[in-house]
Amino acid sequence: MSSVSVIVPTYNRLSLLRLAVDSVLQQTHGELELIVADDSSTDETQRYIAGLTDPRVRYLTLPHTGNVAQIRNEGARAARGEYLAFLDSDDLWAPQKLEVQLSRMQDGCWSHTQYELIDAEGIRIPFRAGASVALSGWIARDVIVAEAAPALATVLLRRTAFEKIGGFDEDTNREDYAFLLRLALAWPTVGVPECLAYVRHHTGRRTERWSGPESFIGFVHIYTRLLSEVQDVDLCDLARQRLVRNLLEMATALLTDGRSREALGCLLRAARNGAGPRHCAAAAVRGLGRRHYTTALKSSRAPC
Repeated sequence: MSSVSVIVPTYNRLSLLRLAVDSVLQQTHGELELIVADDSSTDETQRYIAGLTDPRVRYLTLPHTGNVAQIRNEGARAARGEYLAFLDSDDLWAPQKLEVQLSRMQDGCWSHTQYELIDAEGIRIPFRAGASVALSGWIARDVIVAEAAPALATVLLRRTAFEKIGGFDEDTNREDYAFLLRLALAWPTVGVPECLAYVRHHTGRRTERWSGPESFIGFVHIYTRLLSEVQDVDLCDLARQRLVRNLLEMATALLTDGRSREALGCLLRAARNGAGPRHCAAAAVRGLGRRHYTTALKSSRAPC
């Protein structure tokens, strides 16, 4: 039977961590270890883990960095399993998740499943367009176009595959997407068309706190790197389109914040990568318009 190391990064999420841990320990595939990689939580996380009697649980205490990519990489370095899986401490798995994936993967390097979105209370959130999909084969193009899928919580991969792609990029705030894209570029995947994971959207989620220019920095970094590393013309064209789109959106956000010099730099980069004058002008108009509206709104609320 294949062994799986499950890495759960966490920081001050005890109430949700309990649910995530339970969903791992209740897996029908029993040959696993659960590594809780703790970014120096200040709540009762350590006491909770110490109170667990399941010998498959391992607790890894790390100096606080706030860098979830680094935390996951440390967990993976401590792992002993043939396969790796990552579950954020606010997400959940169906009990048969690992068993089903292992039975379908055979000689494949990685697999992913369908998933559902849930809110803070665990209630299902409908997708804006249908449902999540789990495609098989070479899906790099689909990952580039879709930007956010598949979800990391659905992925199971061989440990050797993780090592070959170098783990998570610790220099981007879109490390999940960068990791999945590198997987999709390196090997075909096995898509499992069953909902076996639940991704929670709530105010405490890291990505929910991003706003303004920060929302686009990670994608700009990823697509710039992709263009320097990939030879496939079609994939490069798609990556360049995505790079331009994010540069224009970032310029708009920077202008909204009054950061004109940085915005100009984004617009120039977008133009060098194929953005036409009309698109650049439209991004600038949007940003300046939002800046004007924000300034006017603040003035109207000023005390007499």
